[in-house]
Amino acid sequence: EHEQEDLMEESSFYTSFSGMKFPVTLPKITVADKKAIMGAAEAPGGWPAAKGLPLFWQESKSCSFYKSLFQTLKPTLVIDAEIGSGQAAQAALQLGISYVGIAKHTSHMNFVANAVDKSALRHIVETGHMLFNKQLSESINEIFKSELEESGTEEPITLEGEAPWEEVAAQDK
Repeated sequence: EHEQEDLMEESSFYTSFSGMKFPVTLPKITVADKKAIMGAAEAPGGWPAAKGLPLFWQESKSCSFYKSLFQTLKPTLVIDAEIGSGQAAQAALQLGISYVGIAKHTSHMNFVANAVDKSALRHIVETGHMLFNKQLSESINEIFKSELEESGTEEPITLEGEAPWEEVAAQDK
């Protein structure tokens, strides 16, 4: 079954996914790392740079989108020429699909590897997931307790003078 059923069309003969929702937040990277990867690290006025910047402002596909796509196409290997913030990599991990991705820079690779590692930790301790291992789970819960307590999703950032995300999203409905 697909995590976001509203993304799917009536059959696999369709070439589109309707109802795809833009992610509420984008993964953030430090200003210094973004500058090393992209050559620039610009942000809108009023942006709290201390909270990091999205690596790609235009990124629009979430992990759940890739999960639905992979469940539809049933690949055994994903080769990603642009790993973005690692959403496809995390979806492949969750589904047990082999994944190879190309990063722009060592900092980019480290950023995505850290995100995928955190995702893997969450799945190793999740009873019923294919990565679950009872003994390893106990050790991970002990060593990485604070990382596992993080929800993995961030609160949306609101700029000065901008309506909160909930109000903007409500207008789209």
